[in-house]
Amino acid sequence: MAIVWQAGDRFVFWDSENFPEVVPNLAKSWEINDGGAEIIIHLREGVKWSDGEPFTTADVMFWYEHMYQNEEIVPVRSPFFNIDEGATLEAVDDYTLR
Repeated sequence: MAIVWQAGDRFVFWDSENFPEVVPNLAKSWEINDGGAEIIIHLREGVKWSDGEPFTTADVMFWYEHMYQNEEIVPVRSPFFNIDEGATLEAVDDYTLR
């Protein structure tokens, strides 16, 4: 979730009336496999940046690889986006993250 907070929006929201239910936002759906060892996030298509360019997994990967992994930019990691050592984040296609 912290990935998209940096971009100005979130993958999902907490449902304030049905907590702890989650409401899709930039993520249209997700799958949690192997007891949480693998999470697959499907992004909504048609989301655009202010310049009209589409928001895709390439944007998420750029943020993760070039900003979030840079200790000079992010010296303290967010507790909301904690990837265990050895875990990976990858773009499966333009609208799917794993």
